[in-house]
Amino acid sequence: MATLREAPYGTWASPISAAAAGAGAIGVSQPQLDGDFVYWLESRPSEAGRQTVMRAPLAGGSAEEVTPERNVR
Repeated sequence: MATLREAPYGTWASPISAAAAGAGAIGVSQPQLDGDFVYWLESRPSEAGRQTVMRAPLAGGSAEEVTPERNVR
């Protein structure tokens, strides 16, 4: 079993880096309503930060990518 040692706040080594913590987080911003759909901008860190436009019907259903394989940044 590992021995635990007390260390001052912020000085311990963490096995989790900031890059690893945010690597898979998809960002969602700028929601807009248009007719029967809601549109939003989605950022994808796993795709080198690519941003794409997404939409979903207000009545329910699956979201779809409006701008596949393009970066709308």
